[in-house]
Amino acid sequence: MKAALYSLVFAVTMLMGERNLLKNGDFEKFVGGEPQNWETNNIPSMLVVVSSSTVSSSGKTSVRCEVKNLSGTMMAGLVRQKNIPVVAGDLQLSGAYLLKSVGKDAGFVSIDVKSKSESTIATCEHYLTRSSSEFVPFTLNTRLPSGARTIDLVLTLIAPEGESLHEGSYIHFDALELSVRPASTVQPQ
Repeated sequence: MKAALYSLVFAVTMLMGERNLLKNGDFEKFVGGEPQNWETNNIPSMLVVVSSSTVSSSGKTSVRCEVKNLSGTMMAGLVRQKNIPVVAGDLQLSGAYLLKSVGKDAGFVSIDVKSKSESTIATCEHYLTRSSSEFVPFTLNTRLPSGARTIDLVLTLIAPEGESLHEGSYIHFDALELSVRPASTVQPQ
């Protein structure tokens, strides 16, 4: 009963026009140097690897994740939005990125799909590899399994397999939109 009510509320919300499930997906709001509604791996007063940037694909700002050296360890900026409510169906994440890659570092998008008990029941990973001086649009589509209740979205940089990250690599993310079209109960004829 509770699951059915949850699905109904979600479906009504989608029909009413609330398409983007992300909060601050355009990265226009920063508080104390951090993107509002997103977690980062910044270490205040020690290491800032996530910051606001006036280089953007739309609006005034984007989020910049970069690789820096911290006492001999390469650290990549990471932003995460957790507990985004979803239902089983077709998920679409779209947006734009601007990548400066050193040593073939790539942008990385990870979507962890969680059940009602908050167990991870699926993971979707996507690599953003096109290094460019202009923003590159991207779209990621995946089918969420039945039992999906929330997702955690992570945006960062990743090194090529078997290598370390390279200082100087960075990626900007902007204009992110996340939507889920609930799975249809009508089977095709």
